[in-house]
Amino acid sequence: MTPKTSPSVCAEAPTLFPSEAPIERTHADKAVLSVSEQEERTTGKVLSCSMSLFEIDESLSALMESDVEAAIENNNEIPAEMHQALLDYCETFGEKVDNVARYIRSLEFEARNAKTEIDRLEQRKAAAEHRVERMKGLLKYFMESRNIRSMKGGLNTISLRKNSQDSLVLNDTSPPSG
Repeated sequence: MTPKTSPSVCAEAPTLFPSEAPIERTHADKAVLSVSEQEERTTGKVLSCSMSLFEIDESLSALMESDVEAAIENNNEIPAEMHQALLDYCETFGEKVDNVARYIRSLEFEARNAKTEIDRLEQRKAAAEHRVERMKGLLKYFMESRNIRSMKGGLNTISLRKNSQDSLVLNDTSPPSG
């Protein structure tokens, strides 16, 4: 795989190559970026979107091997283009790590939101079940206090049944038509 190169300087360069001093930019340099510098800053983002972490790592390893070979051939000097390609892939690797971390964080938020929604729906379910039991209790009290064993409506019949404990039975539970 041939690495894509650009002449930008990776912010991590001082930590990757401790023998080199970081490149200092003046205030004017920082304020005005040429079009090519703006494009170069997106190199890591473009590569990190188009390559997997494994592909970036494989390319980085191959680049490092070729840089070592080039340094041996050139009196321990790495050609500027190869050095820049290595910096670009280091930047790409860092960008990919950030992308993966953001994706994981997004999935964690999604899971947390789903759990919150599950909890909310379980509370609604419990409240509805409690209202059902309360309504059945009221009906049972009403029917027992008036000594009624069965009530018939247009669609439903409500009756008290004697089991081990008195209970209320609804024969037709179809929803009311409206």
